[in-house]
Amino acid sequence: MNQQLKIVNNQSGQMVILVLLVLVIALTIGLSLIARSTQNIRLSTNTELSNRAYSAAEAGIEESLRAGTTTGTSTPATIGNGNNLATYTTISATQGNSAQVFSYPNPVEVNESIQAWLFNYDYFKNNSGALPPNGENPSSYFNECAGCTNLTVYWGSGTSATVPLNTATTPAIELSLIYINSATSLYDIEKFAIDPSSTRGNNFDSIDSGAAPYTLSNTTQGTKKFYYKKTIALSPFSSKKYLLMRAKLLYNTDSKHEIAIDPNGSILPSQGQVIESQGSAGDIIRKIRVYQSYPSLPGLFDFVVFNGSSQPLSK
Repeated sequence: MNQQLKIVNNQSGQMVILVLLVLVIALTIGLSLIARSTQNIRLSTNTELSNRAYSAAEAGIEESLRAGTTTGTSTPATIGNGNNLATYTTISATQGNSAQVFSYPNPVEVNESIQAWLFNYDYFKNNSGALPPNGENPSSYFNECAGCTNLTVYWGSGTSATVPLNTATTPAIELSLIYINSATSLYDIEKFAIDPSSTRGNNFDSIDSGAAPYTLSNTTQGTKKFYYKKTIALSPFSSKKYLLMRAKLLYNTDSKHEIAIDPNGSILPSQGQVIESQGSAGDIIRKIRVYQSYPSLPGLFDFVVFNGSSQPLSK
């Protein structure tokens, strides 16, 4: 009896595998699209919150400048409505008006001048430039740094262990002290030029000797490190009523540097205030920091002819 072997071609199992494979691929693509959409939504939300927080921080700065905020932390303020709420808090800190070292809040570029007031600007601003009341010591107002017998200027900040003394971009400094001659009541100016480099042949004064870097822990900007310093002797108030000091860095074309002025135990008058505003929206926080200084002479002043006499210039 002959038996015939029959082969059954059953494709149902293969179809199930193909369907499952297609479902897995489709699910993977779907999950990827959902994840990408969720990420885009989260990114858009965070961008919106970040912009809202930044706008709130700006509003805090503007409100502080408008209101003339004094030193301290403000009460948190809320702006916006509904789902667009944001809050801001400001912190204002006086610069100067103490025996602290005044560290200029921003790094300084080459040929950029900064200014430090040596008299009580607030008094004259609030009294339309009037002289102090009769019977009161004018040095308490007109030359608040009258007790200063000298000022030490620091500059040349950086992150390296040492700063080369004799390179083309070693920062030198020019100091200008503007004062009123007590004998003649005329404006005058003292100038100093100090260069750490001894190879430029410019006949500038040398820096003070010492073991640099100098780490100052009591500055208006916290702990700071500087590599050069120079102490300038001041004349007594009886001969010169100092108004302000201008400092300008020279040669430092490769980087910015910080500058600090130490009244050496005396009181340096207020130089303005630093306002820090923190804006919050959701869990996003943005901060803005602004230095509100008193008015300063334009940079052009350092390059013009200064006439301290009561007579006009003549050829």
